[in-house]
Amino acid sequence: MHARDGRNPRPAMLCGGLMIRISLAYVGTFTTQIEAVRSIKVGEKVSDHWFTLLIAHSAIDNFINKSVFAAEIRTSRQSATDFSNLLNQYTTVDQVNAGHTFDQGQISSLEYYLNQFKTILWAELETLNAHFVTQKRGYDSAALISYAEAIFPPDLAVKAPDAIPDIREAGKCIAFELPTAAGFHLHRANEAVLHRYYDHVSGGLARPKNRNIGGYLTALTQSGFGDQRLLATLRDLNELHRNPLIHPDQSLETIDDAIALMNAVHNAVVFMLKAIPSPPAIEPT
Repeated sequence: MHARDGRNPRPAMLCGGLMIRISLAYVGTFTTQIEAVRSIKVGEKVSDHWFTLLIAHSAIDNFINKSVFAAEIRTSRQSATDFSNLLNQYTTVDQVNAGHTFDQGQISSLEYYLNQFKTILWAELETLNAHFVTQKRGYDSAALISYAEAIFPPDLAVKAPDAIPDIREAGKCIAFELPTAAGFHLHRANEAVLHRYYDHVSGGLARPKNRNIGGYLTALTQSGFGDQRLLATLRDLNELHRNPLIHPDQSLETIDDAIALMNAVHNAVVFMLKAIPSPPAIEPT
């Protein structure tokens, strides 16, 4: 979760599923906020601890209803609700203005409901699926998961924006060790740039009917378009990587295979982007 209250405004998609980055610091902050209730002593005024009680009540409500944990919290939800309801009793205007003080029974109730909630919650948190994503070679995990296009030249988003979604998916698949899935997305990204490259070097001729890398290679070779060094690179990508990968019995076995393919695609994309002109700037009216 990116936000301090545990909510994540921009969840990412991971190969068709939802992937949310959580903040471990949020759990610590949440614990501190509810543990502050223990500072209340017998005989002290409710008004002196009104803010502490209000913060604890709000923290529980956010945790079980608005945070990224809300959908997963089940067993401890009832104990959280019980504790929240008890805290809410002491945050009313009547309690604050009447000058009420805490007696021993009320302090014991606060500690009981707090301990009950924490005991059940920690046991439930032990069952949640939480994983660390280890760094893949020299690539930053955050970049791979959230903005893998940073690995490619910055003008990619301007000259071939259609390639960005597949590059982002490929980065996530590499981060989460799904090399074959990364391979498919990398080839799709490469072909998205190749479409734009063909449009430029052909002078705007109709694209080939078979719009994969093999179809474009045939069209470029027969028409004499394109740089021969790039065509050789694309042939290697097609013959060494793409053609084997489309067969069900073939796959990328390791993350190093996926990274090697990404580097090969990167080389081809860099070469094509140099040839593709930037779109004309839009003049303000």
